[in-house]
Amino acid sequence: MPATLYLVVRISAALAMVTIALRWPQVGSSILRALESRLYLFARRRWLAIVTVGGLAIVGSAAIALATRIPQPYITDEFGHLLGAETLASGRLSNPTHPMWRHFESPQVLQKPTYVSRYPPGQALLFAVGEIVGQPIIGVWLGAGLACGAICWMLQGWFRPGIAFVGALLALYKIGVTTYFSQSYWGGMMAVLGGALIYGAVKRVLVRPQVGASIALAVGLALLAITRPFEGFLASVPVFVVLVYRALRRQPERTLFLKRVVAPICATGLLALLWMGYYNFRQTGHATLTAYQVYSRNYQVSPIFTWGRPVLQQSPMAAINAMAKWSTGAPRPTRRQHLIEFWTFYCGVAFTLPLLLALFAMRSYYWCALVSVAAVLGGLIVGSPSIFQHYAAPMAGPFFILVTYGLSRLRAIRFGGRRTGLFVARMLVLFCVATLVLRIAGQSLGVKQESRHGSLVALATFALTSGPPIAEWPYQRAAMEGDLERSGGAHLIVVRYSPNHNPNQEWVYNKPDIDRAAVVWARAIDPQSDQKLIEYFHSRRIWLLDADQPSPKLVPYPGLSSAQATSIPGSGIKLPARSR
Repeated sequence: MPATLYLVVRISAALAMVTIALRWPQVGSSILRALESRLYLFARRRWLAIVTVGGLAIVGSAAIALATRIPQPYITDEFGHLLGAETLASGRLSNPTHPMWRHFESPQVLQKPTYVSRYPPGQALLFAVGEIVGQPIIGVWLGAGLACGAICWMLQGWFRPGIAFVGALLALYKIGVTTYFSQSYWGGMMAVLGGALIYGAVKRVLVRPQVGASIALAVGLALLAITRPFEGFLASVPVFVVLVYRALRRQPERTLFLKRVVAPICATGLLALLWMGYYNFRQTGHATLTAYQVYSRNYQVSPIFTWGRPVLQQSPMAAINAMAKWSTGAPRPTRRQHLIEFWTFYCGVAFTLPLLLALFAMRSYYWCALVSVAAVLGGLIVGSPSIFQHYAAPMAGPFFILVTYGLSRLRAIRFGGRRTGLFVARMLVLFCVATLVLRIAGQSLGVKQESRHGSLVALATFALTSGPPIAEWPYQRAAMEGDLERSGGAHLIVVRYSPNHNPNQEWVYNKPDIDRAAVVWARAIDPQSDQKLIEYFHSRRIWLLDADQPSPKLVPYPGLSSAQATSIPGSGIKLPARSR
């Protein structure tokens, strides 16, 4: 199996590196020293280093997608984020409820009191930038660049420029290019950005109170509040504790700290709260009531936290009930499996040794980073019924502080009077860089690595992983919609599901302005309701899609006033004539 061979190669490389480090630590030292000197000299130009890391993340992420195929939304969460992005890109914060809204009900989308995404606007803001430019995936790549650049800026506040640049390259290797953070619309990078801003700013304001860093800290807090509020709060607790302790110190430090740190944070935070209040008001009619709360109240069956109770015994949305039934029968990973997946995703073999060294050589403010990582992981393990890697994205910044700190400690280790640790540290960095280059090249050429995240495969198959045929479904949907849009005119697709339909294959998602969309997706409910739907959209060409056929195809909707059809040139699709 490719995954087994991949693991054997990695272990063999690690054993070879350790053997050489113990016996011949001076091998290639002159070449490595020269490369390191040039790298550290370049890293002294701090902003150039930040831009370089961010640019590499954007270029690497785009190269993979462009060389293979642009990711399409698959998980219901992705469609929710994209609805929010398209709404913001159109200049609105919410959309009016459609008269036929029951035919458009889908997971993660709120239909009443307004037609909006369930989720906070953090990811949508990023994707909206891409939507304005041309494609939402551009927002995904931009998020990867901003997050990795922010990690470099963060590390510059904790370490010397050279080691900070190396740590940022390690973050780029691990999460910046080839993960679903930068190759899907499921999110992750906005929370990484928020956490990096917070922990990059807090060290700066503790060393020397400054307004700019304080504003960056407040912006980071705001980003976590509008992306992952629960995990963001856990990741921020150590920062709040340290800031309060510092603010209570004696004069004259306290006055200066309050003026340059606390005041800017409060002012920026107040602006963020006012904007969120207005955002909530436009969506739900109440400044303190979020769309997430309304959606949970109206549709949620399973509890949000493990200690909660089910909100509803039966959801009015059939797709939610089907999803709850499906998840009950699906294999659920254990907490131990979750921890292994988090270790594989964020740490892996390469970072284990630096992380252990950081834990055993902890000092000074590095405890803040450790507590942040522990709080987020602990909160997810204890409180979240389902756990995915992007849930823990707020802790990515603190985590790479620990890895970089451990790498600096590794460089100082001597064995038998020889600088064994320095050789291992250099080889580790070179190994990560080489792996990243090979991974980008391989995936760009279509070589897919088998996924090692079992619970993720149960719900999603990303563009970078091999998996069951279900992975082709989002591209089938996009191709159908694209063919109809290119044919011209307006279309309605009525989607019919079987009783055993997989609820994770949801076809019915629409643009913010449904009536003006070229293609409208609607679910079949019953003959009477479906007839009213067709009468409402009488000026459109009407299609029927049986979504659970082995090869779903569009067919003319039966019973139209005219059976005459026209064809879309080059598509092989027959179009029913417009209903009168």
